Amino acid sequence: WSDVDFETINATHFLLYLNNLTFSSDELGKALANQVRAALTRGLLGLVLLHERVSAAGAISFDAFFTQAPPDLISSGLFDSVAVDLHAGPYRPVSLKLVLMKLGAQATSWRRSVWPWLLAVRARASSKPHSRPPSEPKTDLLSTISKKARRSAQKHRGGLSLVGGNTLHRDKRCRSTELVTILSTKEH
Repeated sequence: WSDVDFETINATHFLLYLNNLTFSSDELGKALANQVRAALTRGLLGLVLLHERVSAAGAISFDAFFTQAPPDLISSGLFDSVAVDLHAGPYRPVSLKLVLMKLGAQATSWRRSVWPWLLAVRARASSKPHSRPPSEPKTDLLSTISKKARRSAQKHRGGLSLVGGNTLHRDKRCRSTELVTILSTKEH
């Protein structure tokens, strides 16, 4: 750890990873406390707290930080902002997206994020014919979805709707290669 001069760096946020070693009594823990103190004193940086929830990575209860952290940091507002919990397994990507949003990232709409890709795929696919492999049976997806989804599918017949990772088009389950064909032949 080194002393950071927050006036010379162009940082916008200070990420503080909270686990059982964050405010340890050794030299590294003291150096980190000094950096946090400097960041809080300057007040220019957004403080983002990341609370580790995986026991193998040193997870401890959040209450423990109130006894481990130096009292002057607590009174300076260290824990005023809500910490993002870093969960394991399938929840980890969601936790990381929450961290990104705390750092200023904004969620994009489906149309802005996926539509350009679909148009590019459509352009490439217009010259290539696609067909279903003989080993894949045709499945009527409408027999497996609920009444509410069925009504919604009937309302949007002829259009595209995403259902559980598959694409519903004219009452058929389509693979992504068929989606390309549908997009390339669909009239505007």
